Amino acid sequence: MIDFNQALSKAMEVNKNINFYQEYKKMYVFTERDEEKAEWDDAPVMIKKDDGSITNYLKLSIENHAWWLNEVIAEGIIDNSFTQEKKPFSMHQIWYMFEHKLIPEMFFNEGIKFMMAIADEDNILNKLILEYMESEGISNQYGNNIITVKPFRIKDILVAQIIFPEPEEEPLCYEAYAFFDTVHDKSAYYCLEKGDLGETPFLCGWEPEGTHVNYELCSLDRGEMMANMLRLFLDDGATSESEE
Repeated sequence: MIDFNQALSKAMEVNKNINFYQEYKKMYVFTERDEEKAEWDDAPVMIKKDDGSITNYLKLSIENHAWWLNEVIAEGIIDNSFTQEKKPFSMHQIWYMFEHKLIPEMFFNEGIKFMMAIADEDNILNKLILEYMESEGISNQYGNNIITVKPFRIKDILVAQIIFPEPEEEPLCYEAYAFFDTVHDKSAYYCLEKGDLGETPFLCGWEPEGTHVNYELCSLDRGEMMANMLRLFLDDGATSESEE
């Protein structure tokens, strides 16, 4: 069984703009609500409590489980409920929020200023992750230099290789790569994510609007992997699987 915060975390991975929830006997339903128009988004994120899987009305009807939606236990604005029910984050949640949310948001918002800040020998990411752990009451098991940043340049493109501690489980990251084109003011954020059972890592990424993109399994050859990321960066029409 998963609780409200775990379900909310999964739902936010699908749609970071959700702001309203309904809790049923065996399911959480998260959606966007327009307060002015009082209308509902027509594609809510529906999460089963027993296994945390994401489903939809069509699947429920086919599985003859539509009756799950007959009894509403609670409903309300997510911000209010999250504040009331918030529990301290686990180390997994902290790393997920840091690698997949905080870093890409700072990068896309600040661009070259972010690249300059993390290229410094005492890069700001270590300070931020230590403050994050302290705020959540998590003991530091990594030391003070937790994250390593290796900046380099490919002609007019600045690249920051961000190396994290060994991830314990998916979808935490081995590394992330921030690309910034100084001529065209273009940026991209790629993640080397851990897969199931020691499989080859996945090459994924985050887009500026918060969409998670999966580029499938990546090469273990670093030269080939870098060439693939550069190709993706230069080719806006690259084939990928959006998960939003």
